[in-house]
Amino acid sequence: MKNYFERFKKFDVHYWIIVISLFVVTFLGLYFSIGMSVKMASGYTLFGSSSTLPKDVERIGPTSSDILVLTIFWISTAIVLLTFIYYSFIKKVDKKEIEK
Repeated sequence: MKNYFERFKKFDVHYWIIVISLFVVTFLGLYFSIGMSVKMASGYTLFGSSSTLPKDVERIGPTSSDILVLTIFWISTAIVLLTFIYYSFIKKVDKKEIEK
């Protein structure tokens, strides 16, 4: 644990901006991905139904485009999550001085 506290103390302002931004995007991605998965599991569509019957609107699905969009959301969320983990815990923190 002490090693991670020392690591976080080495972060400069620019590095903190990257890490916090990645955390926020990861949180929002997980929120939307889980929300869309729950709605699709309930039988709703993400973009509405193409049916002309009023009683069946939003209950016919999920369609292939819904599944494609949900898959893209989950893949992009996983990539951002892995990037957040890499920047937070794995990448070496260098403090480079500007040479004059």
